[in-house]
Amino acid sequence: MSQSGTFAGAFIRSQRELLGLTQRALAARIQISPAYLNQIENDVRPVSNRVSSGLKREIGLDLDDLRLPGQAQMEHLQRALFPRGLDSDAQARFRRALGVFPELASLELPAPPSPAQSHQDAYVEIGDWFYLQDNHIEALDRAAEDLFYDAGLRFAEMDRDLVGYLRRFGIHVSWVDDPNIARRFDRQTKQAQIGRWLSGPQRAFQLAQLLMWQTQAGLVEDIVRSAQLESPGADDVLRIGLANYFAGALVMPYGEFLAQARSERYDLERLQRAFNVSFESASHRLSTLQRPGNKGVPFYFVRVDSAGQIMKRQAPAGFHFARQGGACPLWNVHEALTRPDQILVQRVVTPDEREWLCLAQAVIKAGPRYGDPARRFSVGIGCEAQHAASIVYADGLNMSGPQGRVEIGPGCRHCLRSNCPQRAFPPIGQSPEADIDQRTRIPLRWDA
Repeated sequence: MSQSGTFAGAFIRSQRELLGLTQRALAARIQISPAYLNQIENDVRPVSNRVSSGLKREIGLDLDDLRLPGQAQMEHLQRALFPRGLDSDAQARFRRALGVFPELASLELPAPPSPAQSHQDAYVEIGDWFYLQDNHIEALDRAAEDLFYDAGLRFAEMDRDLVGYLRRFGIHVSWVDDPNIARRFDRQTKQAQIGRWLSGPQRAFQLAQLLMWQTQAGLVEDIVRSAQLESPGADDVLRIGLANYFAGALVMPYGEFLAQARSERYDLERLQRAFNVSFESASHRLSTLQRPGNKGVPFYFVRVDSAGQIMKRQAPAGFHFARQGGACPLWNVHEALTRPDQILVQRVVTPDEREWLCLAQAVIKAGPRYGDPARRFSVGIGCEAQHAASIVYADGLNMSGPQGRVEIGPGCRHCLRSNCPQRAFPPIGQSPEADIDQRTRIPLRWDA
């Protein structure tokens, strides 16, 4: 059984040292960055298939022969022990111990905690679930696309058309001025209320979610059951996530949206006008276009608030986000909030030496009435640089060589870049190196 995707830092480090190789030398041989190898050896990152193949090819290290604990055993151990109070540093040491003594995985442990006892965050668990689906729910996507054509919906009149179609299910829709209501539905009377203060596209999105429960309730429940989520409240949060997914798939049907995206070279402004949707909706839809046999460019999608907290993340492209703390300050999703009238374009390289084309724009959602605070956040999408020729935003951008390329990481606590002038904290597990007689451009250094 392949052991890629597991943590094997202690084995890799010991084999490298036996061969007399530095981290830089081994990283060059397996074609990754020294920083990426450092993360692997410190069990910050798991071993990918590519790295596993490189280790076997270059230094004869076959992870299949090392009797590493399997993924299911690792997850069992973590669920059994981590909720008992182990902090992140202790968890890292625990993973290293498993690398040195894989027999620990065979110890008889108590059963994993019940969902009521679980401390896992529902939103994190659901984010991971969508990641494993490549952010594409095929059955729900096709159901939405079929319904779009069966109902004869029109992009420019989507909200009106949906009001009419819902009458087939005995549902009457009325507009209300209550600023606290975006959507409310009474299942007994079949009366639906939609906030009058919403824009036409926003109304359509809310009505599409309501329609999903009239047409796809059984399918949604099948998906929820198969997900086998453990976090408290996770099933209901997933239902809302699936309703959001269905709404996006209904107002932007897969085949037509992908064809238009390719034709327009993924020009978001033109897609917004063609489908009468917002920048955020069009961006998120691009991140879901992963239908088997007919895939679009794999985009990540992220929504970041003004404090730098990641509110939503989807990464079929394999982009690595910080699971805790803020995002990298050098990433353009932060600058976008200061320039709300522009789509910002940035070429970046991540610690695993992958290059990306990153787009970001601020989104400001006005309150329902005068005096109500607006919601402000930044939406970012991006793809690997190898797709740049298909993207209009790469035109005129230098996509080769080091000039104009920004080195970013997953957030200070998880980033091992030692030359970053924006660093706020040393990486987890690293002790800061302070020199009272010297101050350099780099604010923080640490003992490697």
